[in-house]
This record gives sequence, C-alpha cells and structure tokens, in this order.
Amino acid sequence: MLAYYFSEAIRALKHNVGLTILMVLVIGFGVGASTTTYAVFRAVSGDPIPWKSAHLFVPQIDPWGPVHAIRRAGEPPDALTYLDATRFMQDHRARFQSAIYAITPLVAPADGIHHPFNANGHAVYGEFFSMLDVPFRYGSGWNAQSDTQRAAVVVISDKLNQKLFGGGNSVGKVLNLQGKDFRIVGVLDHWNPQPRYYDIMDTGTGGFTGQGDDVFMPFTTAIDTSIENDGFTMCAERPSSQTFAGTRSSSCVWVAYLVELDSAEQISAYQRYLLDYARDQQRAGRFAWSPNVRLRSLMGWLDYHHVVPSDTRLSFLVALGLLIVCLANSAGVMLGRFLRREREIGVRRMLGAPRSAIYLPCFVEAGLVGLAGGLAGVMLACAGLQVLDWVLPRNIAVLAHLDVSLLLLAVAAAMLGAWLAALYPALRVARAQLAGRATTLRASARFKLSLPPLLSVLHRHKMSVSLIVLQVALSLAIVANALFVIEQRVDRVRQPSGLDEQNLFLLTQQWIGISDADSPSGQSRLDSLLQADLRTLRSLPDVQAVTSISALPLTGPSSNVYLNLKPMQPHGEAFAGLYAVDESSLKTLGVRLLEGRDFSAADVKFDTPSQPFVIVTRPLADKLFPAGDALGKTVYLDGGNLPSSIVGIVDRLHVSSVYGQEASSPWYSVMTPVHVPSAATLYAVRARPGRLAAAMAAAKPALYAANAARVMDEDSLKSFASIRAEAYRADIGTASLMGVISLLLLIVTGAGIAGLSQAWVSERRRQIGIRRALGARRRDIFQYFQLENVVMVGSGAAVGLGVAYGLNRLLMHYFEMETLPVAYVLAGAFVVMAIGQCAVFVPARQASRVPPATATR
Repeated sequence: MLAYYFSEAIRALKHNVGLTILMVLVIGFGVGASTTTYAVFRAVSGDPIPWKSAHLFVPQIDPWGPVHAIRRAGEPPDALTYLDATRFMQDHRARFQSAIYAITPLVAPADGIHHPFNANGHAVYGEFFSMLDVPFRYGSGWNAQSDTQRAAVVVISDKLNQKLFGGGNSVGKVLNLQGKDFRIVGVLDHWNPQPRYYDIMDTGTGGFTGQGDDVFMPFTTAIDTSIENDGFTMCAERPSSQTFAGTRSSSCVWVAYLVELDSAEQISAYQRYLLDYARDQQRAGRFAWSPNVRLRSLMGWLDYHHVVPSDTRLSFLVALGLLIVCLANSAGVMLGRFLRREREIGVRRMLGAPRSAIYLPCFVEAGLVGLAGGLAGVMLACAGLQVLDWVLPRNIAVLAHLDVSLLLLAVAAAMLGAWLAALYPALRVARAQLAGRATTLRASARFKLSLPPLLSVLHRHKMSVSLIVLQVALSLAIVANALFVIEQRVDRVRQPSGLDEQNLFLLTQQWIGISDADSPSGQSRLDSLLQADLRTLRSLPDVQAVTSISALPLTGPSSNVYLNLKPMQPHGEAFAGLYAVDESSLKTLGVRLLEGRDFSAADVKFDTPSQPFVIVTRPLADKLFPAGDALGKTVYLDGGNLPSSIVGIVDRLHVSSVYGQEASSPWYSVMTPVHVPSAATLYAVRARPGRLAAAMAAAKPALYAANAARVMDEDSLKSFASIRAEAYRADIGTASLMGVISLLLLIVTGAGIAGLSQAWVSERRRQIGIRRALGARRRDIFQYFQLENVVMVGSGAAVGLGVAYGLNRLLMHYFEMETLPVAYVLAGAFVVMAIGQCAVFVPARQASRVPPATATR
C-alpha cells in the first residue's frame, strides 16, 4: 500500500512541477541558511573540554579597590598581578594550578635552512599539562623541580616539530629561544582548543585563534629570561617603569590563572582561601577595601566574557526566522495543492475511504518534498561554508564544518518541517465532503468587488490567510531589524581612522640578541638601533615620513589611560586609548593638528614615568573641557600626581581596538612622546602619493641591509588598507549575511504569496467565470485580487510592526542593540506591500482573463 501512496505522491508532484520546485527550493533555502549559520554557532559555542570543564575554575581578586573606573561595576579585574599569581602558586591550594602568560619568543633554528622567527606560546607551570589533559606525541611536560630551578626546558607543538625536525622524535634536542638554549622535553600531539580557554584575554579575538601555541616554557624560566608578556595588560596606576620589570612590580594585571578542583568541598575550601588571602592583604595594608574575590567555573568564565561572538548568535536566529517563514510558505502552498483535490477526496470519502487513507498520501507527498528540500539545503550549506571564509574572520570561519551528523540533522529537520507544514492541510482535506463544492459555489455567487464579500471569502480561507499574514509579519520584523543591523555595521566600517590611509603601512620587527632591555645599557642600545632604522627608512626615495609608534588604529587592543583634572583622583574623567609616539608621528600618520603644536625631538623621552606633554583628540578635549579651552590645560594620567600639559589638539584619531573597548569613545585618544624599551619595534611609514607598493617593497630589504640581526616574518609588512579590511571583516561578514538572508526572506515571502494566489485562482476559476458572465470586467477581477492582497499583506504588516519592536527589545537585551527607528519599520512595511502587489500581479492577470464560458463547465 505504501508503494501505491508513493506513486500517487509522485504523480501529484508532477502534476504541478512549478509549485513542487517552489516548495523544494523554499525549504532548501531555509535549511541551507540555518545549517550554515548553525555550523558556525556550534563551532564557537561548544564546550572546549567537555570531560573536565566542570572541574576547572578561574580565580579573581581585586588589587585596585572599588573606586577605579576601568573595571566592570563591582567586578575584579580579568587577570592577576604578578605578585598575586606567584603567591597563589606558592600556597598551592588546588589539585593542579598554573599561572599563565602569553609569549612570542624568538626561535633561532640550528639547521641553517630556516631564518629566525617568532613563535606563539605561553609561559606556564608543569601542572598545566596534567590539568588540561594535553596530549603528547613524544615525551611529556616538565616536573615541579624544573619550575623551581627555572630549568631551560621547553615543550613544542607538532607543527613546530615538523617544521624544524621533520616530525621525528626531537625530545632531548636543543632549541634556541630568545638567545638561550632550551632542551625539548615534549612534543604535543595535535592540540589547538577553540576557544583557547586557558587564556582568552590574550587572543584579541574573544578566545578564538587561527593557530595554536607552538612553544610552552616554564613560567619561572620565562620571567628569569625576561621574556616579555605579549598579551593582555591592564593598569589602574602607571608603572614606575615601562619595562617588563616595571610591569612585574606594579599593580598591573596581566597573568591568567587556572585551577582544578574536583569536589564541592575543594571548591568551598578554595573560595575560603581567596577570601582569607584578600583579608591578609587588607591587614597588611596593601588593600584598603573589603575583599572582592570570584571563583568562576570555566564555562561561567567563557560566558562572562561573551566568548561566543554575538554576530554568530544573531545570524543563526535570523536564519531560523527564515526557516520558519519557509515552512509557513510551504504549508500555504501545500494547502492550496491539497484543496485543489478536495472534490476528488470528497468522492473517495463518500465511497468509504477512511481518513487515514487521505492522511498517508498527503504525508508521503510532504515527506518527498522535505527530503528533496533537505538535500537541496545540504548542497546550499556546503556552498555557504565555502563563502564563509570570504565574509567571516578567518579564525571563526575555519572552525565551521559539516559532519555526517549535521547533514543528517539538516535532512531530518527538512522532512520534519515539511510534515509539520502538511499537518493542517492534510487534516483540512481529510474532512472534505462532496457537498462542499456547492456551498462554495453558492457563496461565490455573491462575489462582489467590495470589502464585505472580500472579507467573507478570506474568512472561509482563514488558515491560508493566516499563513500569509504570518509570513509577512515575520519577514517584516526580521528584515526591519536586519536592515538596522546592516546600517550600523556599514556606518562602523565607514568611520574614518583619522590617518592618511591610502599611503600608510605598518612594519613590525624584532631585534635578535637583545636580552637586557630592562637595563640602562640595553635601553641605550635599543635607542641607537631605533634611530638608525628611522634614518634608513627615511632615506628611501618613495618614503615621505617614518615614525616609531606603540600601535596603530584598528590593530587591536593596546595601552589605555584614564585622565583626571586633579592629582591623585581614582575616578577618571575619561578613559582613553594611549599612543607612545615621537616628533614625526603627526606628519607620518597624516593626523590633522587643529590647535597648539606637535612634539619636538626634545620632548621625546626613553621610558619615563612622567609625561609633561600630551596631545589629545578634539572629542576628548571637549569631554574634559566643554568650554573649548583645553589647550594649555593640565591633566593627570592614571590617578597620578605628575601633571601633563595639553600642548596640541588633533582632529581625530581612532583608538587601537576596532570597537574602542579600551576607551569611553573610539575617538578618545592620547599621544605621549615616549619610546618604550622593547626588542620588538613598530614603524609607521607614509609613502609618497601613489608610491605605496614601491615603498613597501623596498622597506624590508633596506632594513636587512642596514642590520641583519632582526626578524621580520611574512606578516610584518601590512598596508593600512589591509589592516582596515581585516579589522572590519566581522562587520562586513555580518552585514553580508544579514543582507543575503533578508533578500531570501523577501523572495520566499513573495513566492509564497504568488504561489497561494495562483492556487486560489485555479480553485475559483468557475466562480470567476460566473462573475464574468454576470458582467464583471477584466479590470474588476484584477482589482479584486489586488485588493485581496492588500488586505492580507496589510494585515501581516500591521502585525509585523508589533513583532518588529518586540524582536528589537529582545535584541536590545541580549545583543546590546539600539532602539529600532520607526523609519526602518515603515520602510520594511512599504517593501513587503510592494512585494505583495508584484507577487499577485501575474495570478491576478490570469484571473482577469478567465472567459465567461468557464461558468458552464
């Protein structure tokens, strides 16, 4: 019997191939978009270590007190000071624990083939590997004695092992890091957890990194070797020195920390330990405030930092909205298809066919449509994943993948959705009686081109009308909010940086053999090397200006500072991004000086805690001094007592992070004339107009020719255009995905209206013929269907207005969006009304051409 139902379903689907293809494509679009966005969402929202995450915790303690303005209200900082981290390690109150900080040591291969390069890694304690169940291919981690003795040992990744040692067992071999020989004690198996949960603050991407760590060395050894922190650092007060030694002795937080606690008793004991430790610091006079500590579980920590990108959640929800609209569309089309067979089904019922004999063919037909739609959705999802790499950040796009389980889930969801869409149509036609046609015919005899009979007809088709209203309402709500999101992202991408972007590029490099940057002799040597590089770059014919700078706008979170108008004030008047520059920076960057002067060579100092002169942006100056008299006024940095005079005001300069996280506003920037002592140097180079490519091509060879004792990898040279493109890649991707999904929504909604209108015309051909025989003109019939469409789509738009604002409230709560302007809702309503009229045009025109003779058939 099932084979008979299957053949009947195939025959029914072939009877109207156009509507069949429409349903398959509609379901395919919904399933494809949902599967693609879910693949991304699943990749970024999963538990990175599910078998152990419940036992991993992140301790926090407040070393600054409640008055500092650079923390979330009432929350401790996101990392530990060096003092607290080392004390925690000494007390050792957890089963396993490790202090952690990011490093990028210089690797000097001994094979004579590879040039020196920087490797990403972390300084950790030996317990780190057991705590996180890190897999090893060869060897193992080091023991506690190596931590205590500051042993020169290292664990490397399988990738680095393959590059330097051909993938063989390199345990026991020597690797030169930062000018010092380290003995390899272990080689990791493939291990690159995403997100990088053990140190999410140092990724700059919410925990997701494109590449894993290649080097792990003892925390104590890294400190003893003066390998600087290459990650997150936040300070409530300026360190006495800008050197790594100054950071270690300061109250700056920069050390990540992770502990393993295996029972509720251990968790309670560790919480008590944190409170007791904070009380001890209070009694010792270090803390003048009540203890403020936290012990967050690993998943709680990831949730606290919103590691899952909000744009992936938003895209997935919008795609689900598309799927719902697609299923509503399919339900409407199926209802129209089944109702066309209502007379046939009524005859079968009168001949004794049970309702189950009506249900089964309908569900077999719906299942075939769902299966075809699911397969189409899988193909669209595969294509969508290929496109993701163009529109999403690479560190996110690379994580998304389709496996067998997800593909089966997509097909199953399509079939289930098709069955749900067919549920009401099947129930409706199963109740069909042969006399039903006469009732419809008598009602149709009262067919008039006025609103009451039109509403009467719509009432008799209330389920079909409800499906259209649902589609229109959801489409309007989603499209209006999506357009608002797109407009916000486009505005962000278009905002200027304040630089001469067309002619600017960034060059980063690191000196080899500089291991004493904290000492006066090392700083003097670094300064000499820096000045020599500046002279070399300025001598190039295609270079207009060069500066040494701590960061550029849009390159990622960097230094920050809060400013006060009085000394020793813990509350900042404004929180701003901080740039360390020299006397050539304004000229090089192309930043427009509005008032005052630029820095002179005499102003630029090498690592000094005092900043007698600063240059600020106009928005920051207006914030601090609303009267507009900021020039010459005095400010105090980071709650200190050393005055800084505002000697210049520039038009605008974006902070270094893309979204301005380190400042109260993206345009609150401060420039100080300081050279920070570091073996790693950043040069901003401004090429002559039209000569950017030539200047970039000449820069690295010139520097190598002047001094070969340096490292410049393949990413060391970037035009500002490429920096901007990478910085706003996520925004461009979100806007693109929203645009595509919105377009699909409108297409599906229009197709649904057209398909259902076409079904209604076919169903009412005899009634239309009667009306034509009674004297109705073609224009009357055409206008009737247009008016019918206006009523349905207008009702959907009216419902959609409320749904749009309700959806906006949810987005405001969960995604920090702004209030939806009424213009977007009105524009969306106009668009869906226009689409409705376009969709009904062809069916209405066909209806108007029905001949009067049809009434006699």
